[in-house]
Amino acid sequence: MEAYICLAALMIQKDRYNYSEKLLFLNSYFNKHFSNETYDFGNSLTFSFKHPIQLKTISYWLKKHLKEPAKRTQVLYFLAGIAAVDGVFTQKEEALMKELAALLGLSDQDLKAVLAQYSFETEEEYYKRVNSKSSTSSAKNINSSVRIELAFQVLGLTSAASIQEIKSAYRKLAMVHHPDKFMNESPEQIALAHERFQKILDAYELLEKMKG
Repeated sequence: MEAYICLAALMIQKDRYNYSEKLLFLNSYFNKHFSNETYDFGNSLTFSFKHPIQLKTISYWLKKHLKEPAKRTQVLYFLAGIAAVDGVFTQKEEALMKELAALLGLSDQDLKAVLAQYSFETEEEYYKRVNSKSSTSSAKNINSSVRIELAFQVLGLTSAASIQEIKSAYRKLAMVHHPDKFMNESPEQIALAHERFQKILDAYELLEKMKG
């Protein structure tokens, strides 16, 4: 939790817009995923603002303690969640996440896939939103094309990818991010893994139908 607080301070300093909402997000996140910790969240965050940690220092610690790529990727999801509070990933925020990803041994494609998941909707979410509006068919088609493009990004692919490349990308992501990989974690972490993997699965199924 302390490592996450240090990173949160670095992230918020890149963009203080919607500061109050970001604090609410952090408070909710820590109450949900670190419910057994005894840290004073407010004081720890204030200290981290006044004494920002070096990214290389905290990355070394995280890399040492988080052996699996999927668990390192969770750190990027956490930071992306902070940035997504105001609906925009700024250049400074993306630069911080890109630097962290590299230090954790993750690729640019890993980061792009994480960012895409915050915009990609599952099939249930998509049709619920589209059907709740009196949208024209052309508007629906535009929304659908955007969703397809995001699906490629979720799988770390370009729109030129073949069905074989789509299947291969999905298998690789499943090996890393399948919820079974988190069975020894807390119930909250397992639930979070299910939510993320559902996005990967929906992206794959969407592209498989399109290419099939």
